[in-house]
Amino acid sequence: MKIALIVECAYGGPDAIIYRDVFKRLCPKAEILEPDPMGSKGRLLREAPLKVKTFIDTGCDYVFILWDKYPGDCDEDNASLTKDIEALGVSMHQVYLNCIVETLESWLIADGRG
Repeated sequence: MKIALIVECAYGGPDAIIYRDVFKRLCPKAEILEPDPMGSKGRLLREAPLKVKTFIDTGCDYVFILWDKYPGDCDEDNASLTKDIEALGVSMHQVYLNCIVETLESWLIADGRG
């Protein structure tokens, strides 16, 4: 199984580092690609749909998109991404949209083991 991650943070940011490690631990037999960092939520919302199509077309089984809720609304972001991804002919059965309500940094602060 081949999994791609599209994340909101900049290259080398905490999301790209931590989420890839989490996926590797949860799916040790899967091939987890290097996360594709977007640098901002606006860019993620604009460019992720085409990136999803490219990942699926080049053999990825699943694509996960992870972004922070703030600023904005998870339902609106999900609806926008779903519409744009489906317009490219990609099945949402291969795409997982993950709007993070509490930022990664707050997870690490709340859990001393992080």
